Amino acid sequence: MSDPLVADTGGLLRALARRPDGRAAWPEYEEALRDASAVIVPALILAEVDYFLRAERTAMRKLIREMGPWAPTMQRNHGHRTGRESL
Repeated sequence: MSDPLVADTGGLLRALARRPDGRAAWPEYEEALRDASAVIVPALILAEVDYFLRAERTAMRKLIREMGPWAPTMQRNHGHRTGRESL
């Protein structure tokens, strides 16, 4: 397992890309994500990936599924106090 990784749009898209035979198009990107001790996906990057994958909903669902229970809350308040923490 390697250090945490901060994902960017290009890296995530390459990690998800598949060849016609189903193999990874860029296996080194997929491997980097799998080997990282944590993958940090900033909210704006996730939104951009969602836009690029608008015609590939299966790939986007796979990404969200692999994020697990953290997907809906990632970067929700960016660490800033909102005054609504008890909600």
